[in-house]
Amino acid sequence: MTNTTKITVETTVAAPIEHVWRAYTTPDDIKQWNAASDDWHTTSATVDLRVGGAFSSRMEAKDRTMGFNFAGTYTKIVEHKLIEYSFGDRAAQVAFATSSKGVKLRVTFDSEQTHSVEQQRQGWQAILNNFAKHVEAGRRAAQAATSADEKEISTLIERWSKAVRDQNLEGIRADHDPDILMFDVPPPFLSQGLDAYMATWDTFFASFGKAGDVQFS
Repeated sequence: MTNTTKITVETTVAAPIEHVWRAYTTPDDIKQWNAASDDWHTTSATVDLRVGGAFSSRMEAKDRTMGFNFAGTYTKIVEHKLIEYSFGDRAAQVAFATSSKGVKLRVTFDSEQTHSVEQQRQGWQAILNNFAKHVEAGRRAAQAATSADEKEISTLIERWSKAVRDQNLEGIRADHDPDILMFDVPPPFLSQGLDAYMATWDTFFASFGKAGDVQFS
């Protein structure tokens, strides 16, 4: 009987558990992080995330001199907490634990006989490190996009608010969709289309005095 050693690698990912879990189990994400060095990559991946479901990743050297399929079967899944799988005559466990710093990921797997334990540990750790970088980079990009969207929305609101305060009809009209549908408190309660929307403003301004009397909070 061949002796195996349990090897463990771990990292902490500064991201919500939902992001970490999704990146670990989604083929498009797997193809971006599943490599131990820059001269290797994963060209394809499939995931059937259920007990008894199969997974496979095609890992190849970028110069196409070698490659192999990393494939197996899921044996236990606890969403956001645990994934266990078998691959060949070996097994692995991936544990997810949330903390104030993000998600701690711990991967424990059976060793093989071709490479030393240290080589295997280094290779799996490198892949796990790539995973953490991928998730954190994606989260930063999403946060930057959200920040840019929020800034754009704030700018639009402030520009519209100034136009209302100045009773500037052209400014109020700007940036609106021609098919705008607006529900309002004063009659006619509903206006559909940009011209109908603009027709409500004469009544609105009649309720106020000179320009500048309208205030927003």
